[in-house]
Amino acid sequence: MEDRSQHESPEASVRPDTAGTLGELLRVAIPLMISTGSLSVMGIIDRLLLTGLSLDALSASMPAGMLHWTILSVPFGIATYVNTFVSQHEGAKQKDRVAACVWQGIWISLLAGCVIFALIPLVQTLIPHNGHPPAVQKLESEYYSILAMGSAPMLMSNIFSAFFAGRGQTVTVMSVNLAAMLTNAILDAVLIFGFGPIPQLGMAGAAWATVLANVTSCIVFAVLTARAARLHDYPFSAELKWDAKLVWRMLSYGFPNGIQMLTDAAAFMIFILVTGVLGEHQLAATNLAFNLNSMAFIPLIGMGTAVMSLVGRRIGEGRPDLAVRTTWLAMGTSGLYMLFFCVLFLVIPNVLLAPYAAFAKHSNRPDEFAQIVPLVVTLLRFVAVYSVFDAMVIVFGNAIRGAGDVRFSVIATTLISWTVMVVPCVSIAIWFPKLGLNGCWAAATAHLILAGLVLFWRFRQGHWRSMKVID
Repeated sequence: MEDRSQHESPEASVRPDTAGTLGELLRVAIPLMISTGSLSVMGIIDRLLLTGLSLDALSASMPAGMLHWTILSVPFGIATYVNTFVSQHEGAKQKDRVAACVWQGIWISLLAGCVIFALIPLVQTLIPHNGHPPAVQKLESEYYSILAMGSAPMLMSNIFSAFFAGRGQTVTVMSVNLAAMLTNAILDAVLIFGFGPIPQLGMAGAAWATVLANVTSCIVFAVLTARAARLHDYPFSAELKWDAKLVWRMLSYGFPNGIQMLTDAAAFMIFILVTGVLGEHQLAATNLAFNLNSMAFIPLIGMGTAVMSLVGRRIGEGRPDLAVRTTWLAMGTSGLYMLFFCVLFLVIPNVLLAPYAAFAKHSNRPDEFAQIVPLVVTLLRFVAVYSVFDAMVIVFGNAIRGAGDVRFSVIATTLISWTVMVVPCVSIAIWFPKLGLNGCWAAATAHLILAGLVLFWRFRQGHWRSMKVID
């Protein structure tokens, strides 16, 4: 018989002497940060190359991408919460339940992907009413429609990722996502501008590159999951069936998580739409500021996933005190990480914008990029102000959700985002246009500061310590 012990990853189980330490946190978090950072690089590469295509393409990419993310957010939130179920069942040493959770997540992903695909014609009829210039609307519709076709593999990749991340095998997640990033970068260059017999696809090429990268990621994850099941005795074959009771339990926790993602995504989508109403330069500047912000923010999502996984495992083991310690270590690390980027945004904004300026020289409207640079520099100051509070939202929010405290999180963050950011931004667009772009970004900054403080307060209350999502 094959000796399975030789295949065990050092991450597959947490040694008792390292539980709750900084070493354990970094061992789990760093690969996830690199992994989610690769997603940030994918977006940066997309918009960098689209800057060389046209200002319209750059302006269209963020609203169309946010529209897809908004529609995808509920099933994506459910898929993300599979991580908590996997980690708590793994902590309780219930391998059959781990396999069952993964299968139910896959069935949910397939159903959601079919629904999103069927809604493409409806969404295409809504895009012309967003107030953006007609040329931008055409590109938004094209970009969104192709992304929507690839929703199912994107969701399934997240389910497979949760199987590995929830068990601490984050190097596997990192490796697959880096491969997907490389695939996306190569396909971006080939499909956007054309190469040899492959014609220039422009905006459609950027979207197809993303979809094909997600398909690649899904296939690789599936193969690695089958290998892990064989080597480590996870009974996937026996748990293939639809489990209505487990699905209901997963939805009862995952759906509020998805609703939170939906309301957050919808709030930021409205924010972006409002900046588009203020003007095309304001929209392009907002897109670039968020794109640069993603260098710091998106990798930190990996830290949040690590916190959710480790807190979930400690809750499954019945050791909430170690979950508290892990969360504080994560907050300290994340705060220092964000402060580093604050310095970059404040001190060298023009250096960060230099690659975009270089690509813009080859676009069909090269002189316009120089007009948006001062706007972006100003917006990066707002980013610097809210960055540490953004880290608080991610770390403390994932800590309480990792235990099962999802309802407070969704109610609090929804109320804050819509009352503090959305309503003021819409009011600015309709009644107070003189406040302009800076007024909208001030509202967005205030919303993140308040959300960070509220989630910190909830974490300190400690109600989550006695919660569980498993039977």
